[in-house]
Amino acid sequence: MGTKQKLLEIGGKMFEKYGYEGVSVRDVIKAAGANLGAITYHFGSKEAFFCEVVARKIEPMMKMGHTVVATGKGPKEKLRAILETYAFYVMHTEPALKVLFAEALAGGRRLPKAAITAIIWRNKKVIEVLNDGIEEGIFRKCDVECAAWSFFGMLAGYILYRPIITGQKREGAYSEEYVRRIVDTAMDIFLYGVCSSKGRTK
Repeated sequence: MGTKQKLLEIGGKMFEKYGYEGVSVRDVIKAAGANLGAITYHFGSKEAFFCEVVARKIEPMMKMGHTVVATGKGPKEKLRAILETYAFYVMHTEPALKVLFAEALAGGRRLPKAAITAIIWRNKKVIEVLNDGIEEGIFRKCDVECAAWSFFGMLAGYILYRPIITGQKREGAYSEEYVRRIVDTAMDIFLYGVCSSKGRTK
């Protein structure tokens, strides 16, 4: 493993455990056994280094997302596949990413370009799927831009807040069963709301 990859690997684990402010450049260099100027040489700054760590985690999720939207599934099935892919990756397969997202958001300007690109892309694809469903008469007309934000917003509490409220380790993974429960409920609420047929008439 080269120095750059070693720094990303070790630095990522340290950011996940201690947070952005809890890790210094010297800490990472010492743990990696690298030269004092290694992070400056390879990344330019601590912030740029952190952004590269996050981007490295996001890349596999983007690849899976491209695969999902390329399928020939119908609008409902495609919506579920998008949400399920995102939920399982962030909350089960790569739970450290939810920590890195939280740290990036806490720093404001630290949200990496790769993360911004991924968010814009996923929302755009959901908007496309919603528009397809509206055109086919499967979905009713709605503000698709707001709907796309709401679609992923249903997971925000589990990603950013629930670990804090429940005392769970920030980098801890949710079980497959629990993630599937989250996705099932989110899809049901998103597609059908909480009102019964009787409730819709009142």
